[in-house]
Amino acid sequence: MRSFLSLLLLSVLLTGCVRPVRPPVEDRPSTEVDEEEDATPPEETPENLTLQVGLIALEDNGENGPLVGCGDSLIFVTETVSGPLTVEEKVQKALEALFAIKDSTYGESGLYTALDAAELTVDSVHLEDAQLEVELSGTLSSGGVCDDPRIVEQIKETAKNNAGLDAPLTVTVLINGVSVEQQLSGK
Repeated sequence: MRSFLSLLLLSVLLTGCVRPVRPPVEDRPSTEVDEEEDATPPEETPENLTLQVGLIALEDNGENGPLVGCGDSLIFVTETVSGPLTVEEKVQKALEALFAIKDSTYGESGLYTALDAAELTVDSVHLEDAQLEVELSGTLSSGGVCDDPRIVEQIKETAKNNAGLDAPLTVTVLINGVSVEQQLSGK
């Protein structure tokens, strides 16, 4: 009986040590959330770069990230891409990952994107001194008053966080030559 219990205990312990094999990032949809993934991103190397994509925790009231929208928080999820990339390329890839999310809810995480209906393309990213300018083309639609600041912050903070600078950074986002703020105000 004692050896049976020992064997049972050993099998339970070993079962907890085995992680399922996951397909490479390229083979997974960008909206997939893996609940078993470690909380820390993989170590970044020149061949393995981590991108941060800004999403919204609705009604979180700034408890888990910066306060945005109507009492929401901005939360970053990570995506891994192959490198090496310049700063501008890294910002472009992160924005492309953000714009590729076509479901308003990100996987099973419960995080929200106000950009799910947007059809945006990154035309260029320019970084000079502490100025980051992002030029986009396409169409942008907003769900209303609360989505407007969510859209602005998702784009700007995704760009800023992937620029990797410690110094304060001013981000300008143009859509079809007009600032994102003007696009949303309809002026």
